[in-house]
Amino acid sequence: MAYKTLKPKYWLIVSCILTMSICLIQLRKTNVNQPKSKTQLLPPNPVDPIKQKDKHLDRTEFIEQMHRAAPDIDWKRMDAQTRKEKFLKKQNLIKSGNHLKSGTTGNFADGNIIGAWHERGSNNLAGRMMVTDFDHETENIYCASAGGIIWKSDLSGSFWQPLNDRIRYNDVKSLRVIKQNNTTRILVFHKDKYHNFVSYSDDEGETWNDTNGLDIVKEWGTIKRGIVLNDEYNTVYILAGEWDWTNWKAISVLYKSVDGGKNFVHECTIHEGNTDLLDIWSDYYTNTGLYVLVKTNLYKVDQGELQYVSNTNVSSGYNNVLIDGRLSNNTITFYASYSGFSTNNTRFYRSTNGGTSWEKRGNSDHGPFSSNSLELSVKNMDLVYWGTSICFHSQNGGNTWSDFGKYQYPHSPSTDLHQDIPGINSFIDKEGNEFTILSTDGGTYITYDNLQTVNNISLSGQNVSQYYSLYTSERNPDIIYAGSQDQGFQRSKTENNGVREFDLIWTGDYGSLVSADKGRTIWAFYPGSAYIFTDPENSGFGESITGWSFQGGGYVWIPPTCPLPQEEGVESNRVYIGGGNLNNNGDAHLIELNYSQNTITSKELPYNFRTNQEISDGVQSKISAIAISEVNKNYRFVLTSTGNFFYTTNNATWGRTYNFTGPTPNHMYGTCVLPSPVNKERVYISGSGYSNSPVYVSDDHGKTFRPINNGLPNTLVFELDCNADESLVFAATEVGPYVFIPAEDKWYELDDLNSPDQVYWCVEYIEELNVARFGTYGRGIWDFNVEQNLVSSDLVDKASDLKVIKAYPNPCKEYLNLELQLASSSEINISVLDIQGKKLASDIKQYLTAGKNQVRIDMIEIPPGICFIHISTNYGTIINKILKAE
Repeated sequence: MAYKTLKPKYWLIVSCILTMSICLIQLRKTNVNQPKSKTQLLPPNPVDPIKQKDKHLDRTEFIEQMHRAAPDIDWKRMDAQTRKEKFLKKQNLIKSGNHLKSGTTGNFADGNIIGAWHERGSNNLAGRMMVTDFDHETENIYCASAGGIIWKSDLSGSFWQPLNDRIRYNDVKSLRVIKQNNTTRILVFHKDKYHNFVSYSDDEGETWNDTNGLDIVKEWGTIKRGIVLNDEYNTVYILAGEWDWTNWKAISVLYKSVDGGKNFVHECTIHEGNTDLLDIWSDYYTNTGLYVLVKTNLYKVDQGELQYVSNTNVSSGYNNVLIDGRLSNNTITFYASYSGFSTNNTRFYRSTNGGTSWEKRGNSDHGPFSSNSLELSVKNMDLVYWGTSICFHSQNGGNTWSDFGKYQYPHSPSTDLHQDIPGINSFIDKEGNEFTILSTDGGTYITYDNLQTVNNISLSGQNVSQYYSLYTSERNPDIIYAGSQDQGFQRSKTENNGVREFDLIWTGDYGSLVSADKGRTIWAFYPGSAYIFTDPENSGFGESITGWSFQGGGYVWIPPTCPLPQEEGVESNRVYIGGGNLNNNGDAHLIELNYSQNTITSKELPYNFRTNQEISDGVQSKISAIAISEVNKNYRFVLTSTGNFFYTTNNATWGRTYNFTGPTPNHMYGTCVLPSPVNKERVYISGSGYSNSPVYVSDDHGKTFRPINNGLPNTLVFELDCNADESLVFAATEVGPYVFIPAEDKWYELDDLNSPDQVYWCVEYIEELNVARFGTYGRGIWDFNVEQNLVSSDLVDKASDLKVIKAYPNPCKEYLNLELQLASSSEINISVLDIQGKKLASDIKQYLTAGKNQVRIDMIEIPPGICFIHISTNYGTIINKILKAE
């Protein structure tokens, strides 16, 4: 490379820039530990590729660790089975036509709750999109999101529609729209083996089917990519990895379908077992047949045989291979990328003669974001795109690469690109114009000028936000704050009777949102940093933020937190966060953060929640959940990543639970502690429940626990919350929303056809609105409006004093007999209500003595159907559900 000498004026410019940069760096270093009126410490540069890569790896590890299970337990299979059972129920409801329309009020939890689901947003801040295809007849685009949902829109992005909210497909690798038997078939290639890796819909997502023929891959394996040939059969090929049980080794296999992806058969075996070192290609617009790049060897598939074409002559040292190409002027131009080298991470190679020979082109310091990172222009064989944490393009055949360069997304969301580029796809419209779709962590973009400019077409309606945490202001419940993946800390201030829009207050990944002053300020946590937003209701982007960089080590990726109670007569703004520790010695302590005078100070509390046995065994234990009782602030609780529970009733001496009823918590990763709002002794905990119950409850402040899993599948429960009288306890889980009714000691599915199949990561109950608000990891925020709660508000704490031993017969016709147990003499009042809460008969009033009592109820005039028997005494109320027969 030739180097030119800079003229003096350019040296002066460079010198000024370097001087300014050094000053800025020194200023930032100074400000990290010094108070500042607005911003003390901000997250890393959002386009720092090394930090972005590390962040994604840490998040993946964090999520995997939460799904703790015994070694012989396949938790993914368990969750997939639960999802599939729910999906089949929904499919049957659709076919029967007996289902509620969106937003319609219905019965839930066997008639105990009357409510409705409503989507709440975000309408304007999209999340991660993966890959796109184009219907050339209708000029609609079909896009796959990281939440496993397929979306449809026109090229302007004016009417985004989700097509498979009832069943999500994990890790979509490829997406194709084909014309099959006079219908439009949507083919989704994904890594969800529990849905056979390939799924399709012929009715725009109303119903979905899984393919056949990939059972061997399901035993041990996965797929890398699916391709559709441009031939008369729409021949479909899949590059898969599976296990050769005879020779006991991994192999790669091509599978073929000639019926549009409904059934696959084995085509040929490739003895390289690492599918990262292979890729397949066929021209999108013409029938070139199928090519396979196996490490450095290029082959063409001919009647199930690999015909050798050429060798790219790449030296060893790579760990990822991708290929793309186009047929132009009867000649195929190929590009191949080899990534993973210690220096110049990716090396590009090109063939301009159909693969006969190859030439080395340029390098990139960035590896691919996904298997869809390499894309060649449809018209210009010298124009190539490369998607990484940022977006590159080359206009000279991959010899040199230019960064798009404009990533100030929050300031110019319509024209500046969001960081992280999982997919790039180029197409030709009906007028012959080329356009390229960029799938990013901030939604979907389109460019018509070869990446000179971009337009965000997901500013409205592409509701795929991935939320870790929600906080609805206690000062004003119309204000919602959200912490998201890659879409930062967000705020929505107004309710417009539907899906809400959010303002982006700061970039990054935020979770564990809490407030120590009912929403006047908000604490939020970014991996490696804690932040307090001191005027979240009114601040603009990047304003009124003070930060604290994690000290020491041992924190989970986004650590748990809880606000400390306000001390009488003392204005304070303090929270606990879970360590970790300040000394990086492997122990687990509570860290108290205190915000005062634009500065955050920290203090490590003395008690070590890493047990002596864990220290002896070298086990790393981290605090994963914290809570303080609202009934008695001295009752405080800690749950660890190894499933241990600790408690104090005097805010001084800590005890530990030793005698769980049921399985020991060895395989439980603790995610949430929920103290009862009415009983200081009662506390719920949740976490990974694949080898044990996902939720436990204690009635003695944590000394002993019992599992509560009747009706709840074995899964991961991320968060719990309840209404003010604790008659309803809500759970956000890996496989959907659930509600627990203590009166029945039973969990119920809360989802229906109007709530999406997603990972429900967080939940909060807003008493003023009678709403259980759920944040999903891929479909934004969903509210469950509790329009009527037919469960007694007094039952939770009084059930031990008043019991229904037996209610018979059930179903009943003329009479219902109740056998009651009372702790002491009391007058009772019995009401018979329908599911709307309307009385069906006159109340029965009797005086009963302590002990067992018999009461007979005349049911002759009660109409057939479900009804509820409310039995009230001085102790409270019990509700029994009865079926009145015809």
